[in-house]
Amino acid sequence: MGRTGFVLAVVGLVLTASASARAQRPDADALRRTVGPAVCRVTVENSWGVPVAIANGFLLGDGRFVVSDLGAVAQPGVETVSVRFEDGRPYLVRQFGLANVSLGLVALEVLANRSGRTGLALAGTLPDLDGATPAAMVGWQYAKTLGVATGRLWQGPAAGDVAARAHVQPPAGHDHFLRIAGEDLPAAGGAPVVDANGTVLAVHLSIAAPGMQVPLAVPAYSLRRSLLKADPKLAMLSDLPKPVWPVETVRLAGEPPKPSGFQAARQRIREAMVCSQCRGRGWIRAEIDGGAMRTYEEKVECPRCHGEGIALESGVYELLATWAEEGTRAVWAPGPATAIQNAARGAGREMLRYLATVDRNFRAAMAERAGRDVNQMGHPAPRGLVVYAEVRETIAGPDGEYVILDPVDTDVMVAVRLHDLLGKDGRGPSGLGRRPPNRAWIILAGTVLSRLRAPGQVAVYVLPFEWTGCPTPGPVPRPKR
Repeated sequence: MGRTGFVLAVVGLVLTASASARAQRPDADALRRTVGPAVCRVTVENSWGVPVAIANGFLLGDGRFVVSDLGAVAQPGVETVSVRFEDGRPYLVRQFGLANVSLGLVALEVLANRSGRTGLALAGTLPDLDGATPAAMVGWQYAKTLGVATGRLWQGPAAGDVAARAHVQPPAGHDHFLRIAGEDLPAAGGAPVVDANGTVLAVHLSIAAPGMQVPLAVPAYSLRRSLLKADPKLAMLSDLPKPVWPVETVRLAGEPPKPSGFQAARQRIREAMVCSQCRGRGWIRAEIDGGAMRTYEEKVECPRCHGEGIALESGVYELLATWAEEGTRAVWAPGPATAIQNAARGAGREMLRYLATVDRNFRAAMAERAGRDVNQMGHPAPRGLVVYAEVRETIAGPDGEYVILDPVDTDVMVAVRLHDLLGKDGRGPSGLGRRPPNRAWIILAGTVLSRLRAPGQVAVYVLPFEWTGCPTPGPVPRPKR
């Protein structure tokens, strides 16, 4: 694509910042209606179809390009990006037109009939940064709910100070960040910061820098200058430059639950597991025909739970699946580690250790139900999963090694990224800090995010919540395949 065509397509609607920006206070409801339709969720997938990050973005110019967070998009093994707007319609992205490493932004080419949408305008001047400029961030918080947060723009920290906190080398060409004082949209990196007229003044970056207590942004004016100065041409996403700024990304959309919710869920699940026939005693009273003698009662083993006192009653697996999804969302929540992550890990360890030591008949019923669930995941949406599985092998993937698990009674494997399974970087399972050995049995709680398009594998990809070792789940060991 030629320089002229790119500039016309991307900068065609770039405007000078409104002179009344200082005086007009953004109307959140109005911006929700006017700016919201141009703001999108950006889901980054590797070459195996695994969603590895979710960020915000917004349509630019005549609707041909989406601006987003380079740190979120430039993931190892990235091949495609799915852009989804408020109306739910997805657009596939395979190419980018410009990536500015110092600003941490990328312009993604939107296909599918050029989207047929009107993009947002970039400010042509740097706004006043003395706290007198009203602004609003419009974005998808936790990649789930479109919201508007109002505030004011101030001069932010020097790029060198942020780089030092983030332990990276500061890039050339970017002096200061902007800071947004006021309300916030959690986990909305890549969202536009606009004035009352919907003109983009800045772009929010969720930079992982300890000690930064307010949202940071880069000026739209700098992006505008970059677009005008560059001589860009379209390139494949696999050619994206390595980002400088480390950013917090969303792995599973949705706000994390409250810590107290895990204890309540644990109690509901344990109560629901109590056998409905013997009420947890493991035995029932049965009438015994004594022939010539009179009929009498005797305690016998409960046929429902085989004397175990617990059974896979109706709704128990569904409760566990919901618990697993909420736990996954909690331990992978962006930002520094919080009480919710510690509470989730503790609840996860406790529940799975219990499920690993229950008697064999319950384990067999539970394993069979989970295996049936995996078999039915033809086109999985995010959904919780608790599965007993045998560790089969480790294979090389586009972004690291993957552990392949073989659940009971299913021809569909479960794939988990080894880095995620080990709980590195303070995320994911507490785990044991090691890979479970081949042929070992584990019980894994997590969330199915997608099919795995790996050569020779029929599998679903699971983002893990927690796991632990367990005995063979069935009453009789199944034959090896």
